[in-house]
Amino acid sequence: MIASIYSTNTIEGGELSYEETEDVLKLSDNEIKEQRDIQVGNLKKAYDFSEEMAGAIFRAYQEEQANAGEISLPDDVLLNLSEGLFSCHRCFYV
Repeated sequence: MIASIYSTNTIEGGELSYEETEDVLKLSDNEIKEQRDIQVGNLKKAYDFSEEMAGAIFRAYQEEQANAGEISLPDDVLLNLSEGLFSCHRCFYV
């Protein structure tokens, strides 16, 4: 994941080295203070959210296959999806 976040951040104009990016990813949310670090933290949250949603969709697909076409997502997945799209309580603010 470090390489992906480093690459995306660089494309978006970030100036952190690979090693600096790796160091930022080891920080807790409360330790991230600088704008350049906030960008990396937000990218990590976006990647984590994407992985979470991909996993939910994959599990739903597997369930669909097992249940002859019935697809359902657990309520907590829908809640997480809704929270991720419409609020930024998991995002860092500058």
